[in-house]
Amino acid sequence: MRSRYNQIDEFIRGYGEQNYFTQAVYALFDRDGIIHLGTYGGAGEEAQFDLASLTKLFTTTLILKLVEEERLSLMDCLNKHLIIPASCPKLMECFRQITVFELLTHTSGLLAWYPFYSRETGFYESLEDILSLPLKKGSVVYSDINYILLGKLAEEILHLPLEQAMEEKVRGPLGIEKLCYCPPGPNELKRAVISSYDNCIEEEMCRERGITFLGFRKHGQPICGEANDGNCWYYMKGISGHAGLFSDIQGVCTLGRFYLNAGDGIFADAQKEGALGRGVGFELGELYPEGCGHTGFTGTSLYISRQYGIGGALLTNRLTGQVGGRAPDLKELRKEYHRMVRGLR
Repeated sequence: MRSRYNQIDEFIRGYGEQNYFTQAVYALFDRDGIIHLGTYGGAGEEAQFDLASLTKLFTTTLILKLVEEERLSLMDCLNKHLIIPASCPKLMECFRQITVFELLTHTSGLLAWYPFYSRETGFYESLEDILSLPLKKGSVVYSDINYILLGKLAEEILHLPLEQAMEEKVRGPLGIEKLCYCPPGPNELKRAVISSYDNCIEEEMCRERGITFLGFRKHGQPICGEANDGNCWYYMKGISGHAGLFSDIQGVCTLGRFYLNAGDGIFADAQKEGALGRGVGFELGELYPEGCGHTGFTGTSLYISRQYGIGGALLTNRLTGQVGGRAPDLKELRKEYHRMVRGLR
C-alpha cells in the first residue's frame, strides 16, 4: 500500500513541478479517518485554502439539514420562503416556478453568472433587471445564482446570518475545526494560502459582456484570506452560499466522511442521480469514478465513493500557476487523482 501512496505523492509533485500550482495539500480518507496525507510547495497540513465552489457542498449540507428537520421540502417553491420586494414582479413570478431541488441540481433555468458587483442596486432588484422569462428549464446550467439563493433561503428560514447558520448547522455538528468565511484573526491569516494575484479571468468575463467595473484588485496583488470570487468578495462582503468558505484539508475530509458514513436517507440520496445526470448538490460523471464530488475554481476538489468507502480531497492554488501562458486546467489531474484514490479499494 505504501508504494501506491508514493505513486500518488509523485503524481501530485509532478503536476506541481509543471507549474500547475505552487502549493497543494491532499488526503485520502475512508469512513474511519484520513489514511494518507501529503503536501507540496511548503504548505503544511494546517494550511487554509479558499474553497471557492466547494462552498456549495457545505451549503448543500446546510439546506439538507433543514430538510431533515422538516423546516422546508426539496419540492418547496422559492416564493414560500423568500421575501421578494414588490418592485420585482418578474422575480415573484419566477420564484413561483423554481423549487429548492432545482436550485440544488442546477436545473432552475436561471442564468449561469452575472457580476452583481457591477451594479449599485440590491441583489433582488438586479436579478429582476437581468432576469429572462420564460425560464430555460429542461437542461443543466451550472449557476452560482442558484447557490446565492440557497444561502438566502437558509438565512430566511433560520433568521440568522449565513455565517452563523453555517456555524450552527454544519461546522459545529460535523466537528469541523477549521471552517470559516474570511479567516478572522492573524493566526488564521498566517495559515491562509495565496489563491491568485488578481481577478483577470473575471475581468475578461465582464469585458466579453460589455460590462464595466472599476473596483477590481490591482494586478500582481496577492489575494490571501479574501474570497477570490468577485460576487462573493466585492458584492457580498465575503459571505455567500456559492463561494467564500476557507478550510484546511481536515475540514474538507470531515465533510467527505460525513457523506461516506451517511445512513439511508437524504444525505445518502443526495449522492445519487437526482436530475439530468447530477446529484443533489453533487456532481457525477467520469471525473468521479463510481462516486460523486465537486470542484472549486481556485483549484480545490472533493471525491467520494460510498460504494467503495473511500474518498480524496485535493486543495491547490492553481490560479498562481501558469501553463501555456494561462491559469492551468486541472480536469485531467483531478480525473487521474480520483481514479488513483478509487484504485486503493
